[in-house]
Amino acid sequence: TFDVVLMAHVLEHTHSPGTYLREAWRILKPGGMLAVAVPNIESHSAKVFKSSWRLLMPPIHLYHFSVETLSRFLTESGFEIERFVSKTVYPIMLKRSVKITRDSSGVWPSWVAWARSGFFATGVRQLMCGPRKGDAITAYCTKPAAGSAGSGPRCAPRRHSVYYERRF
Repeated sequence: TFDVVLMAHVLEHTHSPGTYLREAWRILKPGGMLAVAVPNIESHSAKVFKSSWRLLMPPIHLYHFSVETLSRFLTESGFEIERFVSKTVYPIMLKRSVKITRDSSGVWPSWVAWARSGFFATGVRQLMCGPRKGDAITAYCTKPAAGSAGSGPRCAPRRHSVYYERRF
């Protein structure tokens, strides 16, 4: 068993994120920590760029997560969420999103999207809304101590298609 499991931009690439989370729960020691980082489908940049948002990355990203959907998935897998943090802007992501917008919609829409999604605008949205508007979210979770009330996954393995929407 392990003290820490790190899933940095892994879950969005899997066909069954719940299977990965249940395996992380199984291999963690009681009291162990799980850190999960994923792109945030409800970020300010995702809302501005819509289908041109670079972190959509179809067909590489099979699932898209928000703070709410990731929270639900983690708690159903038996984890206790300690906190969420987020990253505001990926400069390369911003540059590529602007290019996709320019190629698909023209120069003016790409300039407007760039102005609306830059570091300042995204930073202000994150200050107002917390990690819910950052481009990537990281959840820090713990596996409850053995014998505690919340230890173990809450339900048998199942599909969670209700919680995840493919937004292309």
